[in-house]
Amino acid sequence: MSKQLRRGLELTVTITRAGPGDVINLAEGRYAPTETTVSDLVLRGSGSPERTILSASPLVIRGRSIIECCTIEYSFHTGPARALHIEGAGSTALLRNVIVQRESGSALSAGIGRVAAKAMNRDSLPDVYVGPGASLWLDASAVGSVVVDGGHLYHSPNASISDIVCINGGVASQTAPQPDAPMQQQTAQPPATQPRIAPQPRQPTQSGPNRSASGSPTRDRVGAYKDKFRSMLKTDKSAAGDQPSSGARSRPSVPAGAVGPIPNGKPLKPFSQMLAWPSSAGSNWADHIRPQLSAGTNLILEPGEYWLPSSNFKDIAFSGHGDPTKVIVNLADGPIGPSAGHALVLSNLTLRPGIGQTAILASEGRSLVLSNVVIDHYRLGFGVARSGDGDEYFPLMILRSGLTTLEHCEIRADRHSFDGYVDISDSARLQATSSFVGWAVASRGYIALNNSSAYGVFAATDGEVQSNGTLQLIDVGDAEASPLVAMSGGQIIADSVVSQRKVTRIRSEGKASVSVANLFLPEGGSAVVERENDGTASVGGDQDKIKYTDGSGGATGAKYATVEEALAALDEFVGQDQLKMEIKTLISRIQVDRVREARGLQTTGRLTQNFVFAGPPGTGKTEIARIMGSIYKALGVLEKGHFVEVDREKLVGQHLGHSAAKTDEKITEALDGVLLIDEAYGLQEEGLDGGDAFGNEVINTLLKRMLDERDRLIVIATGYPDEMDRFLDANPGLRSRFTETIHFNPYRNDELVEIARRMAQSAGYSVDEGAMRALYDVLGAAEQQGVMSRKGFAYARVVESIIQTRAPGQLARRIADHLNRADNRTLSTLTADDVYPAAVAELSRYGFDPSKR
Repeated sequence: MSKQLRRGLELTVTITRAGPGDVINLAEGRYAPTETTVSDLVLRGSGSPERTILSASPLVIRGRSIIECCTIEYSFHTGPARALHIEGAGSTALLRNVIVQRESGSALSAGIGRVAAKAMNRDSLPDVYVGPGASLWLDASAVGSVVVDGGHLYHSPNASISDIVCINGGVASQTAPQPDAPMQQQTAQPPATQPRIAPQPRQPTQSGPNRSASGSPTRDRVGAYKDKFRSMLKTDKSAAGDQPSSGARSRPSVPAGAVGPIPNGKPLKPFSQMLAWPSSAGSNWADHIRPQLSAGTNLILEPGEYWLPSSNFKDIAFSGHGDPTKVIVNLADGPIGPSAGHALVLSNLTLRPGIGQTAILASEGRSLVLSNVVIDHYRLGFGVARSGDGDEYFPLMILRSGLTTLEHCEIRADRHSFDGYVDISDSARLQATSSFVGWAVASRGYIALNNSSAYGVFAATDGEVQSNGTLQLIDVGDAEASPLVAMSGGQIIADSVVSQRKVTRIRSEGKASVSVANLFLPEGGSAVVERENDGTASVGGDQDKIKYTDGSGGATGAKYATVEEALAALDEFVGQDQLKMEIKTLISRIQVDRVREARGLQTTGRLTQNFVFAGPPGTGKTEIARIMGSIYKALGVLEKGHFVEVDREKLVGQHLGHSAAKTDEKITEALDGVLLIDEAYGLQEEGLDGGDAFGNEVINTLLKRMLDERDRLIVIATGYPDEMDRFLDANPGLRSRFTETIHFNPYRNDELVEIARRMAQSAGYSVDEGAMRALYDVLGAAEQQGVMSRKGFAYARVVESIIQTRAPGQLARRIADHLNRADNRTLSTLTADDVYPAAVAELSRYGFDPSKR
């Protein structure tokens, strides 16, 4: 109760402070606000309506407002309706995916309602009251009884209303929604914390006396939706001006027309046939329902429970009424889905598969549409693998083809075990709007999330996830779980992410990328961003609460806390003796300047510098850049010393003007730290007609910011020596900004062998002398063939691949036949039989020919 009261107070403050057009996103839970007047606002829950409950006494709507994905419960009454009261000429309310019901166990409310109704000379109070000149629009909602007192009620076929009373000229009309052109979604910024509620920052609008009263995003949104409804109104006597007498009653007719959004704006096939599936025949699918089906059938389900066998459907719609929890469709023996080249539409119902089974399989269908649907479960599988599949957890949805659209849906995955996830692959696409998707994985597939929520979202193996508006990350109680993960070339791009987790972990690995424009954390919360194996991540928000790591727990820039620790790491570095001396000289210069400054002596006035690291790949340039960031932070020159790595692809945009914005974003991310530009000569591509306009845009932006932020930023440009000379000549300002050039020499073969030994040790292996001799011999032969001087040869990275990937594979194959007899030493020792073939295989990628040894 105290939690409910706290939430109610927070919502009260939010409603009081909010301005016209603000969007208030509600985390799941129960709210009892003391401020019950909503004016020109959007109240939006998450997923299915029973997740977010508003206590009403009643709620009063003025102006133009929207309520979505909520349950409105009433108990005590102080107005002409029990739950909702729309008042004021011109006021318009849109209810979408809303349930109105009496609070469970509130017997006293019935008596109070009878007393209030008697005082108003009525038999009973309605659930909803629409006052003179006001309008109510209902879509996919269940609201009970409605009194239209001189106002207008417009309800779509998928709305459920038990009784409508029109008095004093009130009008009630059924409309056919046009869901293939959904109402424009307002882009809303999230609250500063979750689950605490805060109003959304207002969108940019006109200011001053010229701004009209109807210029708020909410008014525009309701108006646009109203126009769509009005365009398809069915004229009846009431709409034509023949007003019903006081007390006249009208009930909604049987739904007609297509249900759910139609992909690409084109009907797959007209839903010309209406067919009722009564709950009394819920188990008689094969005998009474299937024989009557044909393409284009809209199958209407009244409240009740049904049993549906595993099947693929050709352009069939299953439609419940309003509250999805009132129509339960049990899947008897496996998943359902659309047939090859066809569609399946589900709306206003709950799908319930068997234990550990998948609910939906879309492997060949053209489209799948779910509107106001809950995918539930009797009991989750708790790690039960699917038959014939090695996956550890079972999915509730498997999407392999076509477009799947979710609107106001909830996928009830298990919070803890990952059971019930959504699996998108093979170029399939998922578009979810105002939905809860549980755990969602895109592997060579695409996910678009619009103002939705999830336990976690994953982009794997070239999969892509994009989130527009607000993505809410629901807490699962596991601080080690990562709700945003991109791997193996996957990509996640999000506008605003609101996390309920105390520790929000974001991971990018294997040349994958994560980009979050704004991350909002709960009070006392923090974020850890892991970037490893060429993974990149950019996360906006309160940087004091965001820690970047290299995947091993060390900060990507400030990896070493003191100058001594950084120097010790530098001394451990294999080879590069001249480089080490130059860096130590640089440290001494900074320390001397600090002492001179403290004693009032003249100094250069500038302690940060920008560098060119010239040398071939795999010679340690990235690691030295991290060490230098730590040194500058330890000396107090940089505040953070963190490390941001970019290349041409991350800086150049798709059109002129875009490159400057992308470059500015990366530089801002690197402020108070180190920005490393890998292969910087690629910013100026040669041979383009008229020059490289995109590259020039990046360079000009970079030069300006390097000057403006010279005390907060170190820029390091890396590349081959000759190419870096040409790069510095590309713009007159480059040489004046990059004042120091540090040369990285190619590793000698004995140095590469030492690097290999250390890499094997860090991976838990030892290498015998025979293995090291074999590696040295192969490297010598490769050097004689000129392999190491070829473009793209990366010294330490080649050794890493030999020792940590290929050689362990050779070891596994060598001992596979007697694995049970192998002792620990055998399992962890790399021999010449492992290292030699591994080195030959890796070096052959660069043109090495072992037959010429």
